[in-house]
Amino acid sequence: MNTKFPELKQELKELAQIIRELKATRGPANCGHAPGLFSAQYRFRESHVIYCMAHGTPYERIESPERADALDMKWIEEEVTRLQGERNEALRACMQEAV
Repeated sequence: MNTKFPELKQELKELAQIIRELKATRGPANCGHAPGLFSAQYRFRESHVIYCMAHGTPYERIESPERADALDMKWIEEEVTRLQGERNEALRACMQEAV
């Protein structure tokens, strides 16, 4: 049973690809800006924090705590709890099937 949150990992990969593509469009013609880049980077950061915390990494080891004001930590903690709950339910179901 894979308990590594494959949907979230796939989302991180897709966001990373989008960010790479948007960064490639920056240049002097548009003053270094790329529409949608900031929102993609912010979503990647949120998803990365959720993914790491769901695996048990404390927030302080993911990024510096003074940046926490930019993230909605209450929502992130709710998402982590939801993901861990789904994983636990799936593990319980596997254990019952094995018995």
